[in-house]
Formats: sequence, structure tokens, C-alpha cells
Amino acid sequence: MVRKTFIILSVLLITIVLLAGFQYFITEDKISTQKERLSFFSNNLQLQKKLIFSTLKNNSTIISDDILNSHIWQNNPTANEETQLELLRKMLGSTMTLKFKQLEKLGFTSLSIIVRTNNNKTLSLRIDPNDSLQTIDNKNSFQNELEGNTISYYKQKPEYQFINSQYIDTNQLAVQISIGIDFLALRSKLTENIPGSTVGYLMFTGDSTFNPSHPSFQSFEHIHKDYPFYFNKTFIPIIDKKLTDKALKQLNANLKTISKAGQSFSIYLNTRKEPKVLSISPIETGNNTRKLHFACLVDDYILDKTNDWNNQIFLTNLIILTLIMFGITYLFINRAALLKQKQAIEESEMKLKKINNSKDKFFSIIAHDLKNPFNGIMGMTGYLSESYDNISDQERKDIINDLNISSKNAFNLLQNLLEWTRTQSGTLKNVPTDIDPASIIEISLETVGNLAKNKNIEIIQRVDTKRHGYADENLIATVLRNLFTNAVKFSPRKSQIEVTVKEFEKELVFCVKDSGIGLHHNEIDQLFRIDVNFHKKGTEEETGTGLGLKICKEFVEYCNGRIWVISEPNKGSSFYFTIPLYTK
Repeated sequence: MVRKTFIILSVLLITIVLLAGFQYFITEDKISTQKERLSFFSNNLQLQKKLIFSTLKNNSTIISDDILNSHIWQNNPTANEETQLELLRKMLGSTMTLKFKQLEKLGFTSLSIIVRTNNNKTLSLRIDPNDSLQTIDNKNSFQNELEGNTISYYKQKPEYQFINSQYIDTNQLAVQISIGIDFLALRSKLTENIPGSTVGYLMFTGDSTFNPSHPSFQSFEHIHKDYPFYFNKTFIPIIDKKLTDKALKQLNANLKTISKAGQSFSIYLNTRKEPKVLSISPIETGNNTRKLHFACLVDDYILDKTNDWNNQIFLTNLIILTLIMFGITYLFINRAALLKQKQAIEESEMKLKKINNSKDKFFSIIAHDLKNPFNGIMGMTGYLSESYDNISDQERKDIINDLNISSKNAFNLLQNLLEWTRTQSGTLKNVPTDIDPASIIEISLETVGNLAKNKNIEIIQRVDTKRHGYADENLIATVLRNLFTNAVKFSPRKSQIEVTVKEFEKELVFCVKDSGIGLHHNEIDQLFRIDVNFHKKGTEEETGTGLGLKICKEFVEYCNGRIWVISEPNKGSSFYFTIPLYTK
């Protein structure tokens, strides 16, 4: 049992270690895959952003160059400056209307031209889909940058502008052309380039206590009081429930580090089921550099499939490993059981061989013991037959008496042999019943009473319990008769034999004690062995077969009891045996 438990625990421990190792490699693979996927989404957003802005900038530059190279600036009217500006406005108006149609096809949403003379006279014109050509009365609207990108706000609506400025030396004019695209159109272009994505905007202030008042923040909303970033209002419902505390912390940390270098980054909002990736990429502008960011939300179907695949692999390997381990466990346990059975069979064979050897020797002893009385009987009957007329009556009586003794010994030997054979063959019946100690002693003494009287031996009975025993009455009576017979045989004349019964724990203990010749220690060891021919003559040269005590041992053990002896030479012997107590 201990070996089986050890094997099962060992296999279970190995299985756990292997599963833990396998789970570790799957987790490492998952982490590595997540990093690669995040890098892919970041690079893709960065690439698509650069592609869009590069295309817009190139197209805006072409249109700006067309306008700057136009013949408009070659006209040098003789009218005063105000009239000259009015003529310039009319000429620019028709040109701007034509160019804006080209710009609309390219995705732009506004075209503005600011002209400033050397006398600081300013002409500002703008055209977009919702407004006709108009003059903007803003003398300070001409920006210092000759070219670049910026975010401008027209009627408090932000747009991304590509600025191209140039001095027209012939007319001493400074011309600034701004071609813009609103953020809705910009977001649509990015969405088209990244299929399945939802694009929004994030404004990072770097200060969670910042209270925005700039027009650019009117379309943004603070997502969490502890973090200094804002999402545009239409994007918040899409992402709000997916931004856990862990995602918010990671987003804030990346905005403070990676985005400051103008790099894109991505984070997972969840990875267990339908993983979603939030990618952030800064929008570089002249006045809000690395403050405004694209926010792109997309499903990572590949990671989702990878997770499912890993789970299936883990489950498959778990089943296979479990089956293998169960198989190994079964083989080990079965092998251990077979080894145990083999060992038991070998032990049984050795025991059986030993018993058979003992029985063979026993039968040899019995054959010898049977031969002796019959040899004596045959010798005396032969002598009596041949010399009957030549011998006296007294001698005839002595021969007849010897014949009687020899025939009784032979009969006792055969009777004991028959009883022993019944125990060995399994034909002996054991019918336990309620046994009164005093009654069974009286029954057993009936056959040995005359033997005791012949030697003037007193038998003392003492029963110190009122409890009864539980065993086969005939078997126990046979045991007591044998013990009484031996006690009388080995006790001197005019001595005492004491039989006592006591209760000890769950047993009745019988004791037959004599004051005879006793036994040596080495003789005690031979009493109950069938492979040893132990004979000892009584106090008056009585002989025995040596089989009685062996039968006593068989019968007592057959009744679930024990038997033993305590003896010293010339001090008598005490034979003890037990039977179970009777319980109602």
C-alpha cells in the first residue's frame, strides 16, 4: 500500500512539474507573441500615419506652388494700394475656387490665402465646402512661419493645416497659403487605411489638474481624474468600459515616456477573449508638438486564434500527458502487484515445501512409532504361540498384559493420527458454542480419572470467572483430555494436578499445572513441531506417541486461540491455552 501510494504521488508530482513547465513555455510564447503583435500594430499605425501626411503634404505643396507661380502676382496696376488689393481679391477668388475643387477631390477641406504688403496691408481669403469666398478681417493673421504644419481653429473647429509661405519680391508681397483638412476627414482616411479599426483622438496634457480652456479641448473629455489625458467625446463610449485600471496605468506610463520621443505604442485592453489593441501615435504640429495623438482601436484576431490554439494544445497535451501518466502508474502498480504476488507465491511455495518436508518427516516418525508396538505384539504373540505349553501361567499373564498395553498404545497412536489427519484435510468441523468452563473440565476428566486414581494423584479445579467461552466443545474437550493425560503420566504418585480458568481481556485462559519431572528449555521448543520425534517416558515408564500436544496446538488454533507452556526440570509444567469469550 505504501509503495503504491509512493508511486502514485511520484507520478502525480512529475505530471504537475511537466504541466507547469509546459504552461510556462505557453505563457512565455504568449507574452512573446503579444509583444510582436503590439509592435506590429504600433508600426502599422505609424506607417499609415506617415503615408497619409506625406501624401497630403505633397499634394498641398503642388497646389501651393501652382498658386504662387500664377500670373496673378505679375500684374502691376497703377491704382492705389487699396484698389490693387481689391483687384487681387477678385483674381484670387476665381483661382481659389478652381483650385479648391481639385483639393476637395484630394480630401482637403479648406484653402486660405493671406497676402501682406510691405506697408502691412493684409488681404485674407478663405474658401471651404460650407462657406463661399470671404475676406477675413484680421491684420495679424499672417503667421511668422514661412512653412510648416499646424493646427488651426476656424469657428472653434480644429483643422490640420499645411502652410506654404513666400515673398513675391517683384510686388513686395508676402504670401502665405494654408491648405487644411478637418480632423473628421483625417480620421476617416486613417480608418480606410487600417480596415476594421475605430480611430479617435487623444490629448495628453501631462498634468492631471489641467483645466482646458483652449478651443481644441471643446470636443474632448477627461477620461479619469487621476490621469492627464483626454479622448474625443465620440471615441469615449467605444473605449470607456475597456479601459481597466491596469490599462490606464500602462497608457499613462507610455504617454510619459515613449510618446515624448514621437514614437507610437500599443497596449492590450484585454487578452482572454477577443483581444483589443489600443494604438497611440503622436501628431506632430508646430504649436502642439506631441500633445495630440491618434488613438486606434482594433481587434487582434490573430492573437485570439493563437490563444485558442495554445489552449487547445495545452488541453490536448494535458489529456495525452494524463493518459501517459495513468498508463505508467498502472504499469508500475501492476508490476508492483505482480512482484508482490510472485513474492507471495514464492513464500507460499517455500512454506508449503517446508510443511511437506515436515510432514514427510512426521510420517516417517509415525511409521516408526507404529512399527514398534506391532513388532512387540507380533513378537509376544509368536512366542506365546510357540511356547505356550512350556511357560507358566504367570508368564502367560505377563505376556497378555504386555500385549494389552502395546495394543492400547497402538490404538491411541492411530486415534491421534486420525484426529490430526482430519485437521489437515479440512474435514474437521468447528462448530463454536457456549462453553461453561467447569462443565468442559468435568467432561474431560471422565476418561483420565481412573489413571489419576491409580497413581493416587489429586486433581484440583478452580474456576475464577463466571464468563463462558466460545469454541467447539469436542475440540476443547480433546485438548483438555490430552493435557490431563500428560499431566498424570509425568506426575509422581501422591501428587497434585491443578486446573484453573481465568478471564483475561477478551479470552478465557485455561491452565493445567503438574508437579512432575518438567522440561528443559530445548525440549519446550520441540513440543509442538511435527517434524521432531519428541518422546519422553512418564514417572512410571509410561510411553506416548508425542502426537497429543501437536493435536492440541492444531485444535486450539482452529478455535482462534493460543497455546504455550512454562516449565522447569523437576519443578513441573504449566500448559496454557485460550479460547474467545462468549458474547451475546
